[in-house]
Amino acid sequence: MSITIDVYPEIPELPDPQKLLDLSMQRLWARLREYSIRVEPLIHVSLLTPFPPVMTVPPIGSEGRDHFDRIDYAWFTVGQVPGGSDAYVCSVWDEDIECWSKMASTENRPLYYERMKRIRRYLVNGGKYVYFRCSMFQPSYIYLAFGLIAASFAQLTNGLLVSYDGAWDTERFPATAEEFDMWYFRPEMAISPENKRGAEYHINNLIEMLGN
Repeated sequence: MSITIDVYPEIPELPDPQKLLDLSMQRLWARLREYSIRVEPLIHVSLLTPFPPVMTVPPIGSEGRDHFDRIDYAWFTVGQVPGGSDAYVCSVWDEDIECWSKMASTENRPLYYERMKRIRRYLVNGGKYVYFRCSMFQPSYIYLAFGLIAASFAQLTNGLLVSYDGAWDTERFPATAEEFDMWYFRPEMAISPENKRGAEYHINNLIEMLGN
């Protein structure tokens, strides 16, 4: 099992890989300082060919920028901890656009409706989105960093973040990067008890391992 965050970019070009890593590290280090953790782990990314093959096109990486015709994926790691998080750039089918149109029309929330229309417009115009995935039983570092990397990608592409599989409270999405930063991995901002407990567990784990 895994949790995922989709990012629907307004800007179709992939961001510069180093800018993505730099912004992601700034987010991660700032969050660690909130926990009185002074270490500054580096985030690395590698382009790999997955097995078994999946229907994707290359995401972030020095060889992946602006190329949508190869089957690769990006693997993010944090410092020297084991594990990691991956990301895929996905093509959009007509059925996806129809699904988004239906979802936008069924929710009685004005902001949700407007953002769903905005996502649909992205899909119609560009036809690509990126999903970031974190498999279960990853180190606490990875759980935290995976969402912050997705937020950084959204910021650099003026995109919206969406998740419906437990990465955070479904009611919060679609969200901008700035909104996501305000509540992601913050127990006091969690709506569901499960997310509150999960964030507390991982934060306490990080403090125990790395705190002063």
